[in-house]
Amino acid sequence: MPENNQILSVEGQLVGMPLAGPESFTAEQIAYLKRAMGIDETVLFSGTAYGQNAINLSESLLNFERIKIWIRSKVDASNPVSIVEYPTSAITDTLNIFLTDRFNTTWQWINWRFTYSITNNGTTLTETSNAYGGSNSSNAWGAGANVHNQEIYKIVGIHRISGGN
Repeated sequence: MPENNQILSVEGQLVGMPLAGPESFTAEQIAYLKRAMGIDETVLFSGTAYGQNAINLSESLLNFERIKIWIRSKVDASNPVSIVEYPTSAITDTLNIFLTDRFNTTWQWINWRFTYSITNNGTTLTETSNAYGGSNSSNAWGAGANVHNQEIYKIVGIHRISGGN
């Protein structure tokens, strides 16, 4: 993270500057603007992880202050059920994700817990376990574990940490 006087120096340079286009700004000014406007995001994974044991990220999630994870519905693959956001400072060697879904037509609702191990300096997420509990269409309670393939379809790193790759 740059020292405060460095941030103020860049911020001071932007005051009163005509906005003629990105070529008008230095790399430091663009980085500052992205961070100040909250658009400093990098896609680390996008695609389908269904049926895969591991998700390989384009770079370490530890290079960012936060990560945002999109998880699709088991019933409707085009419908995101949950978008979760985690501060990377709270992530150790595991990541737990919780969400609610319909799962399939025999369930009214179902709660899932996915656990991922984080390896290769934060570039690989591997689903190590999952569990569910919910109410089926006959209003009976059901529960189980390790019966579901991951449904993550996008992971974004937010606000690159200074010194990250």
